[in-house]
Amino acid sequence: MTIWRRRPRDDSYLILATTLFLATAAGCTNISLRDAADLANVGTKAARAYALAILQTSGSLDQFVEAQYLTAPLQHLPEPDLAPPEGKVNCSGRDLSTGENIECIKEALDARRVMLIKLADLYSSFGALTSYNAQQNVNEALTDLSGSIDQFAQALGQPGMPAGADVVSADVGGVLASQIQKRKVKRASKAIRQRLEVIIPLIEKERATMESLQRVLVQDAGVTAVVLYRNGIGAPDPILANNIGTFGLSYEPGSYSHACETLRGQGREECMHNFEKGIREVVLLRAKRRARDQVAVIDSNAAAIKALSDAHSRMEDGQPINLALVTQQLMTLRTIVDDLNSSLKANQ
Repeated sequence: MTIWRRRPRDDSYLILATTLFLATAAGCTNISLRDAADLANVGTKAARAYALAILQTSGSLDQFVEAQYLTAPLQHLPEPDLAPPEGKVNCSGRDLSTGENIECIKEALDARRVMLIKLADLYSSFGALTSYNAQQNVNEALTDLSGSIDQFAQALGQPGMPAGADVVSADVGGVLASQIQKRKVKRASKAIRQRLEVIIPLIEKERATMESLQRVLVQDAGVTAVVLYRNGIGAPDPILANNIGTFGLSYEPGSYSHACETLRGQGREECMHNFEKGIREVVLLRAKRRARDQVAVIDSNAAAIKALSDAHSRMEDGQPINLALVTQQLMTLRTIVDDLNSSLKANQ
């Protein structure tokens, strides 16, 4: 009698199939290339807009220095010691002079502008990576941005990029061909987000320094205008024309000199005193508004960077992204810059 025995089952092929499946699944990502392309486009626009805004809003520093030299003699004050300091200023040090503080803010503004330009370049390369293999361009842009972050941090006396920041690795072993590009985009997104997370606290640090000094600088610029006006230099024509023109009336240059002339004696003196006081208050109010707007640019910049970082995080998790917050900050930035330009135009 023949006894049939079942051959031992050979499961090696199942083990191999399972191994390949797990390797492939581990490399799979549900990241959206379309979302990545949209994020790259908005990120490029935002970085360029904030870099340009720095050029449009940073003129008050030099103006302040010039004003101090102009008004010191009129106020019988000694010549201000605002000459640029010799050598490198330790911007993280204490008891800095006004001149040293100004140099530190100038350096930080310029370093942030360069950093934002490099960020725009990185986003441009990131956008290219969503369409074709631009891995080398992305890595070069990541390196450039890291260097500019270090320069920005140094200007603020803060630590820069930590060692070993991510780049886009060429290692895509065990990944299906259709997943290679998505995986590289995801790695690039993570590398960008790492750098954004370093930038955010640096901008917030700059804001604290800028807010305190900018308030003093712009307020003093307003005081300077008042001092010059009191000494017979300049006229309030632009202020008066701006206000009377709002209601459809035309202003005749120089007509302010006839203010209060219908009054006599003490009444006329009191009227002229109040008129000049009103002009001074308007000048100082505009100075405060300009200081507020300058700080608002930094706040908007920080908010936009945070929104970009959040969008990267959501995209890497396979979630839909919302770029409305970044777009909203760009609209806010445009409003602030327009307000500053209108103020400057009204004062001309």
